[in-house]
Amino acid sequence: GAAQERGVQLQGPAPGPALQVQADATRLRQVLVNLLGNAVKYNRPGGTVRLGWQAQGLQVRVTVQDEGPGLTAPQIERLFQPFERLDAAQGSVEGSGIGLALSQRLVRQMGGEIGVQSQPGQGCAFWFTLARATPEAGDVNDDAAAAVPTDGRPPTAPARDAAVPPAVPPAMPAGAPADRSTVPALTNAAAPPLRRVLYIEDNPVNAMLMEAVLDALPAVQTLCASTPEQGLALARSAAPHLVLVDIQLPGMDGFEVLRRLQAEPATQHLTVMAVSANAMPGEVARGRDAGFAAYLTKPLDVPELLRTVGQALASLGAEPPPPA
Repeated sequence: GAAQERGVQLQGPAPGPALQVQADATRLRQVLVNLLGNAVKYNRPGGTVRLGWQAQGLQVRVTVQDEGPGLTAPQIERLFQPFERLDAAQGSVEGSGIGLALSQRLVRQMGGEIGVQSQPGQGCAFWFTLARATPEAGDVNDDAAAAVPTDGRPPTAPARDAAVPPAVPPAMPAGAPADRSTVPALTNAAAPPLRRVLYIEDNPVNAMLMEAVLDALPAVQTLCASTPEQGLALARSAAPHLVLVDIQLPGMDGFEVLRRLQAEPATQHLTVMAVSANAMPGEVARGRDAGFAAYLTKPLDVPELLRTVGQALASLGAEPPPPA
């Protein structure tokens, strides 16, 4: 896809205190994945995607910024209209597709607003706002708020706020790729087999970034585990085709996770790749010697990540190899 041809870097927010919003965690995650996936796909070669948020009174404003071609005022007016294709003659422009229309729908169902700031040649800054959950708000319980953490902690449980409808109408399949171009016509070609990628990462921002990037690969389902113990359990129960594990995990580092996967008959056949901010040659060599199939470094190099993961998945069948 287009993201594979661009050396896009992903930059999360600076560490800071966590903010909480009144939202459904599943819908919030889907909106972020849609916007991040678009920002990767429509960025310039070698560009950067920046994710950030800030409190604004009783609201929290979340921004996803890219360095793509930007939008004209007429294009912005049509941006959230589903299925409408913007001028194809302009090449790889910021399109209007079902991903953005769905994001708008989800944000509004959570009581927020979504929009974009852009000028031609200056990229796009997509933003959305949600009501802030504060201890002073007497009608907000701890379990009725979705956390927007910046310090590596996993998000809180999904909201159960009565103002949020219990289900999202099926506007599009779950996990469908975020796209700003027109939806392709259906064909008779057989769909590629679904491949499951398990990512063990305690930082929810990094997990969302990885999910957004892997969304560029066809028929890939990303499963995220926020603790080593949860990751090991999912590796046994979910039959992933590939496991990505962060090296700097709390309580049990990625090397120990790999050792435990290798020690169990049910998981010793799995292909496991390391993800780490430590790119020192000695650490990379240590990872190879330990048995990692690849050693991916942060900040993520999108083309290298997609190429490495894509090649690994292409060598597998529709189902993971059976345990030895």
